[in-house]
Amino acid sequence: MDPVKRFQDNLEFIRAVCPYVERHICQTQINLLPTRSGSYTFRYKDVLLHSMMNPEREAQRFADSIQLKDNHVVIYGFGLGYHLFEIAQRIGSDGILVVIELNPEILTAGLSVVNLEHFASLCRFSLITGVTEKEVLERFHDISRELENLQWSYVIHQASYKCLPPQFRNIHSFFESMQMERRTSSKFRNQFLLNFEKNLETVVRSPGIDDLKCAFHGKPVVIVGAGPSLDETLPLLREFEGAVYIISVDTALQILLTNNICPDFIVSVDPQPITLRHFRLVPPRPVPLLFCPVSNAETIAQYPGPFMVFLQKGHSVTGEYEELLTGKGVVHAGGSVSCIAVDIAVQFGFTQIFFAGMDYAYPQSRAYSAYSYESRQLYTYSHRFKSMEILHRKRIAREKQVMVPSYNRTPVLSAISLNSYRKNIEKLVEIYSQKVTFYTLSETGASVRGVELCCSNILDNLRNNQLNKTISFPRTTAISPGLHEKLTEKLYSVQ
Repeated sequence: MDPVKRFQDNLEFIRAVCPYVERHICQTQINLLPTRSGSYTFRYKDVLLHSMMNPEREAQRFADSIQLKDNHVVIYGFGLGYHLFEIAQRIGSDGILVVIELNPEILTAGLSVVNLEHFASLCRFSLITGVTEKEVLERFHDISRELENLQWSYVIHQASYKCLPPQFRNIHSFFESMQMERRTSSKFRNQFLLNFEKNLETVVRSPGIDDLKCAFHGKPVVIVGAGPSLDETLPLLREFEGAVYIISVDTALQILLTNNICPDFIVSVDPQPITLRHFRLVPPRPVPLLFCPVSNAETIAQYPGPFMVFLQKGHSVTGEYEELLTGKGVVHAGGSVSCIAVDIAVQFGFTQIFFAGMDYAYPQSRAYSAYSYESRQLYTYSHRFKSMEILHRKRIAREKQVMVPSYNRTPVLSAISLNSYRKNIEKLVEIYSQKVTFYTLSETGASVRGVELCCSNILDNLRNNQLNKTISFPRTTAISPGLHEKLTEKLYSVQ
């Protein structure tokens, strides 16, 4: 059909079904490009949305490459609709397809090609667009409320995503974070499986975090990351070591031990062998290491213990073992190890949670704490013409950067990956804010919504607090008959 006639037909359909979309259609002329197969493609700036040869065949390959959890799909990228048609055919009339397109030129081009009425007959279809993030998110939340309790597959049409307008920074960060997590899952899948196999005995025999659920109700805890601001809070941690519990992420462990501070718990989830470098020093007393089945196996093998295990909800490898390992405990947080540490702290019952070294940014253009392994490595490359400041800046320059607000009201440099972790923390804080108060001990890191800058009155109250920090829990747990064999059989079946 002629693109002009197709556009007019689609416009009539939109006016009847979702009239708000018409306000966001581009009024300038759209130049479609003919392809060898007789259909069309479109170029936005230097990005070609679909193949110049055969867009339909390309769309089939795209749809074939998607691993759908169910027949409910959220996709960014309207394109010219070829891939949407293929997905709609696959999910069928019981399926739901939510399409987000925020570039008005691409949306207009797509409406000049796709047959919306036919497309909408294949599945339940919703289109989200807008000119502000607030408007777009409100529309998405409205749809989410209508369709809650469904399992969604999130898909990105990469060519359309490259044309996402710059004002939608948070939406861009969301999809960037999602892609990063997928790349991580794909990249480390074999490492995950290998670690799980080697950790299996320890996983089965160790108690889970559920054994300490609500055990620390009403108590304060500091969660320690290895960000640059940790350097300025180390004196406070030394002063209050007996007044608060301390949960250290693995990257901060050596920093604390070097400064004669012993944490009460350590959390480690990284599957890579480089994790072992953070355990060069061992705590002077038994400190529980909280780990998941796919944490680095060498680290688990060499750490003297004790151990506590947890599962990450919906993990690409261990998610299917949740039923077999019921009772160990599950964390719902994703992203960085600090997010997982916060989730565990809340499950343990802590009602005051303080952040130290959890910057999610590069304050003073520094990437790490001065005491960290990474900073020591950078130091070996420094000389009179290449200062540590220059080396930190070079390290930061590798990342996709973004400016974010800080507690001292000046923007601070961050990375898209770090900012996505900050967003994850904000979601956790929002969920748990009714029963937990969150504070940060430094004003130089990225501002986290719902986390207050700790004031002197709070610290004065802590000074009078002396804790008996003895932690008692079973070193081994009762094992259901045949559990080890069931896990082994299931694990080998997916390798």
